[in-house]
Amino acid sequence: PRVFCNHAFFFPWKVTAELAQVFPKTNFLTINHCSQADLARSPKWMREQAHCVQLAQDHKNCFMGVVDSRNFLKHCGLERCITVPNLVRWPNQPATHRPKTDRPVCSIVGRFDPNKAIIHSILAAAINGRVDLLFILKKPPRGQLEDFCESVGVQYEFAPWSSWDDYLKIV
Repeated sequence: PRVFCNHAFFFPWKVTAELAQVFPKTNFLTINHCSQADLARSPKWMREQAHCVQLAQDHKNCFMGVVDSRNFLKHCGLERCITVPNLVRWPNQPATHRPKTDRPVCSIVGRFDPNKAIIHSILAAAINGRVDLLFILKKPPRGQLEDFCESVGVQYEFAPWSSWDDYLKIV
């Protein structure tokens, strides 16, 4: 292949290093799909990113992709560290969830984690005053979220999280 994408460090950096030497005409792109703040909480993933950045410096056919458009790696003068935005997958089936409102609905999807700034999203909906929220979260502290939404006047719903494919059906 002309480009080999290693999403979310699926293959360890050593595999990419070996393949890059065996297939010098193929470009190898490792993409970190999370924020640096999230990555910093895991020494394992910080090391993996560091090795992939080093591969990008040492091999002209290796690249490190980050989703943050500020791309701090590039601003540090590192070569072949590029911005690759997270892609939105369009559903290929009709939505299975019907919101209980006629107002615009913003979905908040993923795991409940301080780095995801879910509280900021709730506050943004409160400030806007014209949008309702649909929470699709892994193990949410539902009672706390309900209490907070109600305290700032935000209408909300919960839908269960089970898989990415189910999420696409919901939206």
